[in-house]
Formats: sequence, C-alpha cells, structure tokens
Amino acid sequence: MSSDWYLMTRPLFDSGYESDEFTLFAQDGFEEVLESFLGTDVAIYDSKLSDTPVQTRAIIQNITTDVINNSNQRQILCRIGTLRCGQYVLANGVYWIVCSKPDNNQMYEKALLWLCKYSLKFMSPKTHEVVTYPAYIINSTQYNSGETAKTYMTIGTSQNLIYVPYNDETIMLDHGTRFLIDKNTVTPTAFRITQVDTTSYSVGVDGLLQWSVMESVFDPKTDNKELMVADYYGISEYTANDQVDTGYSIVLEADSGYIIYGETNNVSVSLCNNGSTVELDSFTCEIIDGDEYATIEEQSEDGFVVRALKNKQNIGQEVTIRVTNQTNSIHQDIVFEIRGWY
Repeated sequence: MSSDWYLMTRPLFDSGYESDEFTLFAQDGFEEVLESFLGTDVAIYDSKLSDTPVQTRAIIQNITTDVINNSNQRQILCRIGTLRCGQYVLANGVYWIVCSKPDNNQMYEKALLWLCKYSLKFMSPKTHEVVTYPAYIINSTQYNSGETAKTYMTIGTSQNLIYVPYNDETIMLDHGTRFLIDKNTVTPTAFRITQVDTTSYSVGVDGLLQWSVMESVFDPKTDNKELMVADYYGISEYTANDQVDTGYSIVLEADSGYIIYGETNNVSVSLCNNGSTVELDSFTCEIIDGDEYATIEEQSEDGFVVRALKNKQNIGQEVTIRVTNQTNSIHQDIVFEIRGWY
C-alpha cells in the first residue's frame, strides 16, 4: 500500500484525455511543490514600500551562478496571477524588483528579478515627505549620459543607470532631480537625473522607469547627509539642468570629462550673455595645471583640441585648461582626467 506523504493530489482519470487531467491538476501539483522545502515565504509590494505587502510562497531559482553579472538576477515562480512588472519582492531579507513581463505555462507564473543594490531616498513630489525606493543601479560611465556636458564648474564624470518602479510618484521626477548615492555618509556623492526613459521597460500600465544620472555636487546648504536626502532643506542651485550665469560667461563643451592617454578631446568654446549665445570675437586657452601631462594641439575660432601625452604613468592625473575672453574680462576653467583604455 502506497504512503500518503509522497503523493500529490489524487488525479481522477475519467475523461480519457491527458490534457484534461493536466489542466485540472497541474496547479494543484505546483501548490504542493510550493509548500515543500523548495518554496520560500516572500512579501510582494505593489510598487511602493508603503503599499501593504501580499504574503505568499514562491520558488526562487538561479541562486547559484558562475558569472558575476548573473549574481544580481533571479527567476521567481509563483501562483498564476501574482506577479506584475515593477513590483518589489522581499525574499530572505533582500529586496528584488520584478523587471520582466510575467507569463505562465498554466502551471505556474514566472518572471525575472533584479537585485535592489541601493535604497534611494528623496522628497516625494506628492506628499513632500521622505520616501524610500530600493533601486537596481548599474554603472554606465562608458555609456551616453543623455546630455552634452557643459562646463560652468568642475564636477565628477560618473554616470549610473537607475531602475525603479513606475507609479504616480516616480513619474513626477524629471530632469534635474538630485539624489545622494553613496556609502560614504561624511562627504556623500550627489547625482542628478539627465534623462528619463519611460518606455523601454513599460509593460502596459506597469513597468519600470530608467533614469540616467550624472555625478553632481553635494550641497551642504540644502542636502541632508544624515538622512541621505538631497534638496531636503530647499532646492539646490545644482538641481537645475544647467548653470546659467548672469552677464557674460564662457561655455565649454567637451567630448567627455576625460582624455585617454595618447588620444585627444575636442572642446568647443562659446560666449553667452544672460544665458543666450552671442558672437565670440576671440579667446585664448592655456594649461594652467598639468602641462606635463597634455598639450593644446590646435585652436580654431570656436574651439580647440587637447591631447594627452602617450604615457601610462600619467593615468589618474588631471589637466586644467583656462579659456579667457579678454574683451569681457572673463575666463572659464575645464578639468580633464587622464585615463587608460580599460
């Protein structure tokens, strides 16, 4: 006589068609697997941590991997009708985000998860209170930042891609919004949104937002490093998309904020008056710091080319170039970092 402990729900083969029996008992079989040691307790949030979570069972797959990039990704199996793209899944004390369109095979529902590496904190544009969104973040310094770099001040060149759930709160954050993203809470690094992609990870009314962010400047007058919230005490001057000077100012636009050793970087020079471009009669440029690492190769009426010397020992050094317009007695500096190919 068979033992009950290893049997699934008893099937009734009375139709003569195996497909009918599968349809009737496939989900019952998966239900029993969920309650076994293969399943784990999870909490699923709609798209905000303030939402009431649904407590359920799930099977988390791809836990072990030999590829570092795959260690931040999992597969989740749930009861049909449980998952939606953009939900948070709290499993084993860690937040994950559903990053794909869930689908099912009539037995269970399956979707992909990304590991939330950092919890963003910002002032909600709806409630004006501090809210927290765990986010999947990847470094994208090698990719396009979503805007042309205009040098009115010297800032870092780090860029990230941030993925958060789409909802009525996150969709209100636009270009210029700043975050503090750093484990260093003494002098944290600020980042500013330069591009908002609302469609690439859209799944019907659900989905994810992709924010391209570029390194900005920590503002002690407005940023709260204890809470790690930017613009907590007011709107920083660095929150705007561009720094617009009153009166005459020089605008420098470079290919990037760094130069590969042995290679060049093109810099265009323009003159603005109260934020509007006007004719530039003349300018001079000179290396005021780091002339042992680079040279100004050529100069035209609207820009110049700077070349880093072909010496690996210079990697990590900085070169500061000053552009001066004698007519209006103004100057502007631009700083480049010397980098290697890798």
